[in-house]
Amino acid sequence: MNDQASSGRELYDKFAKPLEAEHPGEFVAVSRDGRVLFGRDLYELVKQASKDFGPDNHVFKVGDRVLGKWR
Repeated sequence: MNDQASSGRELYDKFAKPLEAEHPGEFVAVSRDGRVLFGRDLYELVKQASKDFGPDNHVFKVGDRVLGKWR
C-alpha cells in the first residue's frame, strides 16, 4: 500500500470511523488535521471542504474505502 492510501486509511479510521453510526450513507471529508464535514451530496461536500480545508485532503463514503483525494 502506498503512503497516500495508508494516510487516507489512517485519517478515516481515526476521525470518521467513530462517527459511522451517526452518518450512514453519507460522505465525509477529512482534513489532515482531523476536521470532518459530512454531507449527502458528494459534489457539494467536496466544494465546501475545499473552501474550509484547502487542498490535500481526503473524501470517503461512510463505511467504505477511500473515494479520492483532492489537491
